[in-house]
Amino acid sequence: MEQSKINIVVGDIIKEDSSENPISEECLHAIEFLLSEDRLNDISYDEDEKECAVFDSFLQKNDMQHLVFMGDDGIGKTEFLRKYFSISVHDTFKIENHKLLIMFSGDGNGILENGSDIKYFAEEIKKVCEYYEQAYIEESEYVIRNYSKFYVFILETKKSALSHSWLEKGLDDSVYMTEIEDLKKNKPFTYYMLKLKYYLLLSQQITDLIVICDNIISKNIYVEIADKIDKCIRNYNKIKNKGYRTKTIFAINNSTYWHLLNKNNLISDITVQKSKNFNIQGLLEAGFDYAKALGEVWMREHGFDMQALQNVKEALDFFNTRFNQKYQRMILGLCMHNKKLVLKCYRTVMCNQTWVRKKRFSYADNAYDENPGFLFNNITCIRALACGNEQVYNPVKIRDYLIPNILYNTEDEDYGIYNLLLMKYFVKRQGNHEFIGNKQENILAICENIWGKSSEYDNFEKAINYLLSKKVLDRYTLCTEEHSGHLFITEKGIELWDMFHGDSILMEICREDRFRDVNLNMEPSYILLNTKRQYLIFEDLLNMTRGFSSFEDKLYLSASERGCSVEYIRTFGKKRMAYYLLEGVSKSITYSVSRSNENLKSICKEVRDLVEAER
Repeated sequence: MEQSKINIVVGDIIKEDSSENPISEECLHAIEFLLSEDRLNDISYDEDEKECAVFDSFLQKNDMQHLVFMGDDGIGKTEFLRKYFSISVHDTFKIENHKLLIMFSGDGNGILENGSDIKYFAEEIKKVCEYYEQAYIEESEYVIRNYSKFYVFILETKKSALSHSWLEKGLDDSVYMTEIEDLKKNKPFTYYMLKLKYYLLLSQQITDLIVICDNIISKNIYVEIADKIDKCIRNYNKIKNKGYRTKTIFAINNSTYWHLLNKNNLISDITVQKSKNFNIQGLLEAGFDYAKALGEVWMREHGFDMQALQNVKEALDFFNTRFNQKYQRMILGLCMHNKKLVLKCYRTVMCNQTWVRKKRFSYADNAYDENPGFLFNNITCIRALACGNEQVYNPVKIRDYLIPNILYNTEDEDYGIYNLLLMKYFVKRQGNHEFIGNKQENILAICENIWGKSSEYDNFEKAINYLLSKKVLDRYTLCTEEHSGHLFITEKGIELWDMFHGDSILMEICREDRFRDVNLNMEPSYILLNTKRQYLIFEDLLNMTRGFSSFEDKLYLSASERGCSVEYIRTFGKKRMAYYLLEGVSKSITYSVSRSNENLKSICKEVRDLVEAER
């Protein structure tokens, strides 16, 4: 693909002195406090009224044993469960009102992987047994010294767990000890479940066992844990004439849910979707009230005062409601409602010293008078998220996760056109449904049919892998089954697509990284914006759009020569992908200081004629 023209060549960028109007240490500490992950526990769960009602109904009904609680990673399933059941972050089980509740918690990578799953569950149940050992210390000492009573209990409730060597050797303490130690070593989950049942028999108080498996990613464990716990308790009830009730709650992400559903492995009496509500304003209010109640002395001990807290609160309120909550929606979309990542993004914007703190940005004077100290507009906010405190976008250096370079290319390969066409393909398929995708092999088969086993086929395959690595695409399958499942565009991917044709800021950012590996250099937007030369940025973006349109036409021509023009249009749509890029650039030109630039108008018209031309 022909590289677009670069207008200005310069040397290294000289950073400005960042001491001008820096954010005070007190404000930085206040920002960190108000946007701390600890504040998530302050949020009222009034917004989760629907989920609470479903959980209430589930716990009350005897004919319901399994509940699946589904939602995107980081959306707040764990926080909801701990809040609903009043389990602190340090606890794994709770005994209250004749109920024993055990919570198996994932660590962000999910439960369970690398064969350590059953051992992990066994260790958590062991903690409950240790509690009962203290409550029934005489009985537990007897069990430890003399295995016969526990051994007989196992024979009554789970004879198959033993090796039956007692049939040959007879009953004596050495046999008890050997068999039970073997069971503990080889089947720890079964051993501790039996031990737990043994102590439940002694307690005579527990009537309900509630087991929560949080962040499940393994199909096998999902089925096995449900089956083992149910069988254990059902068998126990039958033998001991007890009426214990079991309730099992599985918290899983959406992709795992769809995979289990498609494979007919979903064990569920009721399924509830975690809402995407995130009361950010409520979080700020709760944090503010909390600090205010603790007083000035406590605040000073934590590095800020009431004035700094008030200033930051007002700035956050302004940012959160800016342009009818535009930035809140954008951040939620880019983070796919991962609440911890959302707070990290808010901290990134509010603590940014390069773009967001009020400086002499000549292109944004209109933002000065509304919020002293902070400058919130598309350029500053999105730049802060993409660049951090750097003046130039460099996703490799800042280990980008949130905003990848969709237009990425090198001297040898260009991924940009293929990335954009794939995103357009998935947006077109998705429509109003959240999980409408296609298998990777099916997509590549379409490419092979259109272009044959050519470089286009290889480039689309690389683009799929690139977009998967950047969380623009995902597959609703398990992480252990990499080559199966349907691909779909994520909420993050849709947000990035909307940003491309919403205005030009995403193209401006990608422009700075697009030519990093090419033997060219350019003056970054930061300097051009501050020297009233924004029109040069737009010239570059229009030239890039022209280049994309020309390359797209070459792809279409290649498909036509193979008699596949209809399939090309059916796959990627009739409008050129470059049309959507031009929409964004045109909007920015219309609202920028460059709107009176005649040369820019001429280039824009030329590019528009090109991208809107009939094929």
